Amino acid sequence: MDTNYQRQFLYLFERIGENLSFGPRGSGTNLTYFNTSNATRKYFMIHHFSPTYVYIFKVCLSPYTSLMSMACVCRDSEMINPKVWITAFASCLLTRPDTKGFRMPAIWEVMPDLFFSPFCLKESVRQGFVINHRVQYLQYLYTIIEVDSNFTGRDTNVENRLDYFREDLGVNSHHFHWHLIYTLEDPRGRRDRKGETTSSAALSMT
Repeated sequence: MDTNYQRQFLYLFERIGENLSFGPRGSGTNLTYFNTSNATRKYFMIHHFSPTYVYIFKVCLSPYTSLMSMACVCRDSEMINPKVWITAFASCLLTRPDTKGFRMPAIWEVMPDLFFSPFCLKESVRQGFVINHRVQYLQYLYTIIEVDSNFTGRDTNVENRLDYFREDLGVNSHHFHWHLIYTLEDPRGRRDRKGETTSSAALSMT
């Protein structure tokens, strides 16, 4: 992929000083459709099941300039859910033939609220503005915090043996990226040996 377009697309994900969750589009719970009765019915229709599918269907055949313009308009709209936009745009860039090689930023940098508690985010912002050169403060700032496996569950629960799957940033980002590549709306047979790849990825992580 051309480095110029790589920078332009990456700029939409990492716009300096503007968090996708708190941008001009409003809160992360914005909805683009307000008729709840029709929305419930259309949720089960294949062409309305996923906003990602609609977005890819309309944009994937467009050139770079049209794709960039559409992405900018959608990103800055107050009617767009930011998480839906991130998923749709990322899936589009990763599945288009002409954007092959796009380097997706780490998902915990784009949507940190999915991985960290509000307290951690506020504390990180607060410490980012604090300038203190005392040795004690620096030692406290760079202290490694270990999260025990019993923090979110107990060993009496068999499911808790997979606590690494819930807590590990790498595993969770891999899972998110997997669904960006292998979307539910893809026609059968589009991805060769999909089941074998899934099994191999799961075994390598466990």
